[in-house]
Amino acid sequence: MPASNSCSWHRSIPASAGCKPKQRGTIRALGLGRIGRLPQPTTLASFAERVKQTLKTQALRLVGPADRKIHKVALCGGSGSSLLAEAVRQGADVLVTGDVKYHDARNAENQNLALIDAG
Repeated sequence: MPASNSCSWHRSIPASAGCKPKQRGTIRALGLGRIGRLPQPTTLASFAERVKQTLKTQALRLVGPADRKIHKVALCGGSGSSLLAEAVRQGADVLVTGDVKYHDARNAENQNLALIDAG
């Protein structure tokens, strides 16, 4: 399967956002997560609302101030807490993932990384 340079998880992030694998997985060109830039910065609250609508979910859990500016987004489906340090290292403003545990959320907060726990 060839690697894609698009963020297909959300229509508002174009292929030009430069999404790239964060960590190598079993398929050589694909990783466990993606990271890319939004075309325009937004707030954590606004971005979380877009994620909520896109995933058609009633609620999300957030870590970080609602007015925090979000430009660089890291994404990992499932429980992506193991990628917290890599998201910070690559300068992500927010990590969108699921199944975030309490201590992982506090760790992200201490590293100034916003989190969206989508389930």
